[in-house]
Order: sequence, then structure tokens, then C-alpha cells
Amino acid sequence: MFCTKGLRGSSVSFSFHTALVEKASSLFKRDLRRRLHRPLPTLKHLLVFLVCALPLTGIAQDRDLEVKGGLRTAIPQDLKGLHLSRPHAVILVEVDAEGELIDQMPFDATHAGLIDKALKVIKKAEFKAAVVEGEPTSTRKKVYVNFYDIEQEAWRNGGFMPQGGSVSDALERRLYEAAPEKFKYQESKVNELDSPLRMTKSTLRIYTSEEGVRQQGSCVVEYFVGPEGKVQFPRVIESDHADLSMSALLTLEVTEFEPPMRDGNSTFVKVQQPFNFRG
Repeated sequence: MFCTKGLRGSSVSFSFHTALVEKASSLFKRDLRRRLHRPLPTLKHLLVFLVCALPLTGIAQDRDLEVKGGLRTAIPQDLKGLHLSRPHAVILVEVDAEGELIDQMPFDATHAGLIDKALKVIKKAEFKAAVVEGEPTSTRKKVYVNFYDIEQEAWRNGGFMPQGGSVSDALERRLYEAAPEKFKYQESKVNELDSPLRMTKSTLRIYTSEEGVRQQGSCVVEYFVGPEGKVQFPRVIESDHADLSMSALLTLEVTEFEPPMRDGNSTFVKVQQPFNFRG
């Protein structure tokens, strides 16, 4: 009896464990089949994993030129009655590696009357220099100065409704709405100017190396003639020698033109000027 009971007990116990083993085996096989059919990680996945795993502290982060705070100001009083749509001005600026403003030139504006105030805003702005490969660097960039109506904003915030304006304001608004493009400030081509572009001042300046050598050859410089007739943002696009480029840039520093005009309004033009330096 004892042995029989023992055998039976063992037999029952063995059958129970066999069921567990068979179930576990079935689950293992199903999981194995699922893993075998799963696609292997590609090189792209491995690279993404490695990049994400790297510490960011050792990677140089590039950064574009930034303006601290916003470039936003109240619209000039004499333009409020025109009801300009999204009034703004675009200013081309050059900022050095220390964040100091080197040069600025109006590039575009909803109305030419916005330019003066936009330039004042830029002069007061604080810039954060661009960073390339971890090093601060000088750069050029177009920045936007947006304008708002103080009375309109006060009204939206629960203040008094703005007044309708005078008869003079209504007349100016009609003139503007009839031909808004005539009041817009924008770039012009040389053949669109009211009169040919005329140089009024220039002195040829020759760069001499420390060894006293004066290079001979030619170079081509592209630059803007700004609304005041000054040469702005020069860029050498061809040159036989670096010394020749320096001579051309030094010459342009003391070069001026008659302020360019288009339809009686201030404008600016882009020109390319060749320089030939011979003995």
C-alpha cells in the first residue's frame, strides 16, 4: 500500500510537473519564433543609439545670431492713421564676435516712414554673437522690427476705443490705399533709379605688405549703395590676391555716391565693381 501510494503520488506529481514543463516549452517556442522573425537592428539604429548615449557637454553647439529681447516698438504717430497691415521693417545687420553692432542698413519696410525708428531700435538692441564650431564669429543677418499701435493695444486690453482721426489722416490713408507700393521701402535695380548712379567721392588706396610689396592684378567686389549713398556690406567675390582685396575694401571705405532714388523715394541698390591694380 505504501509503495503503491508512493508510486501513485509520484505518478500524479510527475504528471503535474510534466504539464508545467510542456506549457513553459510551448511559451518558449512561441517567443523564440517571434524573436527570430523580428528584424535585426540596422546600422542607422546603432548610430542613433550611440549618438544619444554620448554626453552633450563635449559637443560644440553652433548658434545663429540672436537678439536679446524683442525688436518691437510703437508705430510713428504720423503713420497711425494709415492703418498699415502688419507694419514692420527688415534691417540687414553685421555683428562682430563680441556681439557689437558693426553696420546696419534698411532692407525692406511696409512704409518708408518706419525706417528711422527701426534703425534707432536696432542701435539700442543687444546682440548675442553667432557661434560656429564652438567659436563666436562675426556674421550678417536680416532682422525684423515689428510695430504696434499703442491705442489699439490699450483698446484690446479694455481701454478706450481709438479715435477715428482727422480729415488729413483720412486723406493720407486714401492716398496710401490707392498705391501702397509707392510708399514701400525696398531694393531697386540700377536701371530702375530716377537717375544713373553717380559716384561723388573716392580715393584709391593701395595696400602694401610688410615687405613693401604691392601686388598687381584685379578683383571684383559686390556691395550695396545704401539710401544715404554710402557703401555697405562689401563682399569680395573674385580676386587674384588677398592684398588686392584689401586695397579694394580700403578704397570703398572712402567711396560715396549720390543717394539712390526711385519714384522720388529712398532706396538701395546692389552693384558689382571690378578693380584693376597695375604698376
